[in-house]
Amino acid sequence: MTVIVWDGKQLVGDKQATEGGVLQTVTKVRKITSGKHRGWLIGASGATAQCNMMMGWFEAGADPNKFPHSLQKEDGFAAHMIAISPHGVVHKYEFVPFPIVFEDSFYASGSGRDLAIGALAMGADAVQAAEVACTYCTECGVGLDVVDLKTPRKKAPSKKAPAKKAQVTNGKKR
Repeated sequence: MTVIVWDGKQLVGDKQATEGGVLQTVTKVRKITSGKHRGWLIGASGATAQCNMMMGWFEAGADPNKFPHSLQKEDGFAAHMIAISPHGVVHKYEFVPFPIVFEDSFYASGSGRDLAIGALAMGADAVQAAEVACTYCTECGVGLDVVDLKTPRKKAPSKKAPAKKAQVTNGKKR
């Protein structure tokens, strides 16, 4: 399955997908860069096609009327997604278009969640917690993707006044 880990600053997801016993590499976490949810982080766990369907629905605006019907399975779930608001609030979507809002300072989901939560509780950051899960859970691994909630600021231009240049006209200083 997977491990998705949130520590209040970074969302981390392993890259392992399994297709008939063969390990494949996929991306499970990303930052939304445009639209209604610009700046949100999203990550999904479960069947890869359903994960991509759910993340695509959220990136397209998360209209409840456009929630994919194939995800509405009350007898279990094929996928679930977490969406981290720009303020760091965790919203979990399962088989309906309405989230469960978590109030904890960290969160983990997927097969490696118990290991990751234990690591987070002991002071690990999201990357370290995901590494622990990938070391001890056979259902996650093949590397990690990491997305930061806050985009690093560009350096502000220096407030130092620019040096004055002498104006030259026909070879003579003015």
